[in-house]
Amino acid sequence: AWLVFVAGDAPLRERLGRFARAYTEAPKHVPQLAVPAGCFAAQNVLFYYAHARLSATVYLSLSQSKTLFTALFSVPLLGRRLSKTQWASQPLLMAGCVLVLMQSMASSSASKAGAAAVAAGAAACLASGLLSGFANVFFEKILKKRAQKTDEGFWARQLQLSLVTFLFVLPCAPRNWAAQAMKLPPQVWAVVFLKALGGLLIGATIKYASAISKNFASACAIVLTAALSREARISTTFRSGILAVVASMVMFQACPPKKLSESSVP
Repeated sequence: AWLVFVAGDAPLRERLGRFARAYTEAPKHVPQLAVPAGCFAAQNVLFYYAHARLSATVYLSLSQSKTLFTALFSVPLLGRRLSKTQWASQPLLMAGCVLVLMQSMASSSASKAGAAAVAAGAAACLASGLLSGFANVFFEKILKKRAQKTDEGFWARQLQLSLVTFLFVLPCAPRNWAAQAMKLPPQVWAVVFLKALGGLLIGATIKYASAISKNFASACAIVLTAALSREARISTTFRSGILAVVASMVMFQACPPKKLSESSVP
């Protein structure tokens, strides 16, 4: 957001004033933002729950179910049309997730507790994908419907969304959360910074492209994580699952409808 202010043609003070007006002149937007904010808050809880039970590569692969949920929600909420190839890519996506999950269970301990933990993490991953798909499409509908004319208005909605999300998460925090936050190691703060930066980039992608388009970048994350993962090198099943997930996302992005209309809502 700071780069938008310093890179604009208008003086910095004027742009800051626009941002303040955009933030304070539309309090009625906050109740609508509570819908995606609640979804994002629950998604973050499920995010850490799943990560405690799954490896990074498994989580990234299973979380790509959000592509399916995003596509499904974009049809009724945004009136978006999808081609036959795009719909056909969704079963391939789910098949890749199943292959990754099967390999994860096979590589876990032989005890039932290990398999149960993987299954619980997978369920949390799918629920997180469902909430992510709905929240992103709903947020895109808000941005496109209101047709933000200035960058200041867009960043104001971003700030409102973050504050409402914080209010949803606050009841789950311990009483001394502020003191504990100050004791966090630099590695944890680095993760927090990257998550916050990712949220800003996601919002910008949704505004200037679409919620579905942002999922294409997830394929690059899968490939990078798999390349650094030991599991992806030793398991043919795991590699097949990764390739199926990536191929489904490439099919979805490379084969749009012949007459694809913009998803802006009047």
